[in-house]
Amino acid sequence: MTRRGGLIINFSTGDATSMTIKSAIKRDVTHGVLMLVAWGVLMPTASAAPRMKFLFPDGKWFLMHQIGVVVGAVVFVTAGAMLLAEHDEREDAHSESSTFDAHSRIGIAVGFLWLAQFLLGVFRPNKNITDSARFGFIPSSWRKAWFLAHASLGPITIGLASVALVLGAVLIRDKYVGETDSGVKFLADGGVYGIMAAVWFVCAFGVWRDGFAKAKGGLENYVAREPTPSESNRNAREMRFTGITVSRG
Repeated sequence: MTRRGGLIINFSTGDATSMTIKSAIKRDVTHGVLMLVAWGVLMPTASAAPRMKFLFPDGKWFLMHQIGVVVGAVVFVTAGAMLLAEHDEREDAHSESSTFDAHSRIGIAVGFLWLAQFLLGVFRPNKNITDSARFGFIPSSWRKAWFLAHASLGPITIGLASVALVLGAVLIRDKYVGETDSGVKFLADGGVYGIMAAVWFVCAFGVWRDGFAKAKGGLENYVAREPTPSESNRNAREMRFTGITVSRG
């Protein structure tokens, strides 16, 4: 393989490929794979973790949730930033197609929904009704409303992201018809659907297995409530350690 002007020539096959097309393939495939990792693997797994508290007890489910969300967010932002930095409208005839338009609009919506979810996670009310207001202004009585918003927005965001992934696979297929690049073939020939289906199956099985084991998942674990004796003792120790005092009036 060698370069001649604006072409990459593969002497073993006799094929000549434009360097611009080759660069576009690399960009689009990298973007697609990163988005698949973020929204096809990490985010769905993180979203399912709170429903598997019996399988991952003692806060392990929350750690799993946090890691999935944080790593998924980094991959998501990287994929989006890379595409914006390298995108060139002049080389992309598919940028005017209805599929591209839908893919872009849904992707932007997913970005805003993800940001809303992130902020909900940061500014979540404390779990126990006797705890002080989080950050000094978020009362524990908002916990139920917060949970309903957080639990509803998550599936909506992941659902829209899944649609964007499917549209992205269609774009890759239509844009690079006849290309033999392994990344293009993976994304266009069913790789996206296979990975998504496998992850959804594993998550669904985990949630089912958790429910079958009679784990205490669901709304009652998130709403504001009176703390158990062990939680009260732990909170008291933490407050003594930090020098915080709480009025019981």
